[in-house]
Amino acid sequence: MKHSVRAVATMAAVVSVVWTACAAETESAAEAGDAAESEVAAESEVADEAEGVPVTLGAGAYLAGEAAFSRNDFAETARYFGRLFEDGIADEGLLEALILSHVGLGRVEEAIPAARELAAGGSDSLAADLVLRARALADPDVEAPEYAVPDDESLEERPLFALTQRLLQAWITVDEGRMAAALEQFEGLDEPGAQREFSRYHKSLALTLAGDLEGAAASLSEDGGSAFTRSPRGIFVLASIMSRLDLNDEALGVIQGLPRWRDDVRLRGAAERLMAGEALPLDFIRSARDGQAEVFYTLAITLIENDSTGRGSDRRLPLFYSRLAEHLRPGHVDAILLSAEILEEMGQHGLAIEAYDSVPPEDPMLPLAGLGRAASLYSAGRVDEAVEALNRLGETHPSLSGIHMELGDLLRREERFVEATRAYDKAVEIMKAEGSETWYIYYVRGITQERSGEWDRAEADFRRALELNPDQPNVLNYLGYSLVELGRDLDEALDMIQRAAAAARNNGYIIDSLGWVLYRLGRHEEAVEPMERAVELRPVDPVINDHLGDVLWMVGRKREAEFQWRRALSFEPEAVDEARIRRKLEVGLDVVLEDEMSSEREAADEG
Repeated sequence: MKHSVRAVATMAAVVSVVWTACAAETESAAEAGDAAESEVAAESEVADEAEGVPVTLGAGAYLAGEAAFSRNDFAETARYFGRLFEDGIADEGLLEALILSHVGLGRVEEAIPAARELAAGGSDSLAADLVLRARALADPDVEAPEYAVPDDESLEERPLFALTQRLLQAWITVDEGRMAAALEQFEGLDEPGAQREFSRYHKSLALTLAGDLEGAAASLSEDGGSAFTRSPRGIFVLASIMSRLDLNDEALGVIQGLPRWRDDVRLRGAAERLMAGEALPLDFIRSARDGQAEVFYTLAITLIENDSTGRGSDRRLPLFYSRLAEHLRPGHVDAILLSAEILEEMGQHGLAIEAYDSVPPEDPMLPLAGLGRAASLYSAGRVDEAVEALNRLGETHPSLSGIHMELGDLLRREERFVEATRAYDKAVEIMKAEGSETWYIYYVRGITQERSGEWDRAEADFRRALELNPDQPNVLNYLGYSLVELGRDLDEALDMIQRAAAAARNNGYIIDSLGWVLYRLGRHEEAVEPMERAVELRPVDPVINDHLGDVLWMVGRKREAEFQWRRALSFEPEAVDEARIRRKLEVGLDVVLEDEMSSEREAADEG
């Protein structure tokens, strides 16, 4: 499950600009992690009377908290640092990590004391400020932090902080009933670059709330629309507005313009309603507080789209924003799903499952939550539960091909090929009925059928995949390699693999296939270069090293061949391959091949 909001280039350095304290904390925590357990053991332990859990105080607890924070274990971080904070032992880094951990757990209220402590000490912590601000926005009886609209210099120095404040201030103005002034504040952000994306999207939401649907649609569509209108959620917003303007055909066109729109259950449901002549509900924005929640949500997804590292530590800030969106708008399913996705990327599978489980059963996004939950169960090693969850989901939503695809993929990874084929069969049936077949479904079903010994069906699927995508290198390679192994249609197989290799020059498996088909055709000298290249690309693959050994043996480079076979053994090949390699090292490839040919002749005679 991935969110498809386009990257906003000028936000790319946001994390490093405004979140240096968090980054520094992560670095020091990682260095301290290995020593933490011994330090903890050396300290005296104090029993937590409320929880019955021993909590270590002093340097050991601090190091243990840092180690927990470095691995994104928010519960343990909150436990260690929370007790230290209660006992008056805290510095700015500890308090900031404690705030992030409570919010990461979805417990914004529990982050308030640490945020107040930081604010009282004069810290300019983004975490503390936004937690207190979100608390005040969620409860009108709570006094908000002192607020000053950031100037251009502030926006340039701390872009994320300043942009968040300016968007929130505009929504506060909406909440005060001063819509004209709020629109001016949104328009003040309408400049080239990152701010424009937010300006137009949030302005359109405010106009929708005010009942100006024509203005909202114009704001979303101006200059081809913002990045948000090319995301599933943004498309749903625009389609809903168009629907209320009696533009159902145009709204349907907006939805169907998104590739694979049928895979998004909300867009699929909206399209069905539009085709039935129904108007879509305007429930994506109901109040100014919903708009404030949307500020945090849209910034969260933008931060993710601009993080090219994919490291868990860099996900803390978008998780922080996403959780604040949930706090301001309980039941914000898009924010819940985003939080769950981030937690899964962080390796916090239990927290991800909890998040997915919080999606209301009546929500149209429930199937997406179910898919995410199954993925988290699988990542946590709970394979049977993941399979059962997908089976149940397929029963309750039998017309969604993506569920059966996900089940097939999971079973294929577990080498349960017959079951995987059955799941793929259901996906193919649905796709055919919808006219939405893809090369990929036939490719993966072909794999499971080939691995199940159903070669005729597998070949038909591979060839169907090539009808849909004639130059797809993975399909060309798999079919070509399989034909080589079967000793069939070798000229066609060579052509397929040559085309695949030309399209994927740095794919070691495909280059291996090219060398291997040349070897099987007896063109041993020609096979050397691609096989050596394949080993360069995949140096620790046992099969590729074994293949290179065979090629080298055939061109007379027998010592090098033996070296490659020994390398192959060191990379733990499958048992049948290991036995064959050891036999080659004992008697040579020529004898092994002759023995195999003799066995084949005997089997043919007996047959």
